[in-house]
Amino acid sequence: QSSDEQVAQDTALDFPLQQDIVDGCCGAGADSVALCTNSRPTLSIDVDQIACTLTKANLESHGAIPSVLCGAIESASLPERFHLHVDPDRRASGNRTVQPEHMAPAWSALSPLIAKSKSCSLKLAPGLKFPHQLDWGPSGPPDTLRWISRQGVVRQQRWYWRVERWPENAIVTSCMTRHGDWHHELFASAQIAHHAGSIDPGSNLKNLFIADQDP
Repeated sequence: QSSDEQVAQDTALDFPLQQDIVDGCCGAGADSVALCTNSRPTLSIDVDQIACTLTKANLESHGAIPSVLCGAIESASLPERFHLHVDPDRRASGNRTVQPEHMAPAWSALSPLIAKSKSCSLKLAPGLKFPHQLDWGPSGPPDTLRWISRQGVVRQQRWYWRVERWPENAIVTSCMTRHGDWHHELFASAQIAHHAGSIDPGSNLKNLFIADQDP
């Protein structure tokens, strides 16, 4: 679910201009580059020193001034008011997990950060099943779910809190067309945290896997 340039540039639009962004678990910095080069002051954080070195180099190669912190996001000194982009580690124990409470940072650590942020975009594996029974903590469940598809592949699942670009209580599927344009479809959900499926039961698409828009 790593962000390529096109996906990173589109997801950067989830955040307002000229406001502080924290890019948690930044990895090699693809999302940090998109955020910084689109006029969003960004603090990039990762526990891995190699990841921080790569992020710094990638930011510098794109003409951005790096602000990179090596350490755990849950113990970092963050701006007083910030928007949060975070890509938790799904292999913290060496094996891949699809359970948020077993990721790093664990949900118990992420939830207070999400609650504190002005808005949050959480990047997850596209096949992760929505955990209806998760103890959400202070963040509560996400307002909106989104799947992002490009070149015939579903790249990412996103959970959003307070992101003005997308309506609340909706499921969004985004696909880059062969012409290089983004096409977004919105599906309403009355209560996303308790919804029995991914689609409104009245939809003709209810028996299809809608995230794969361009297989």
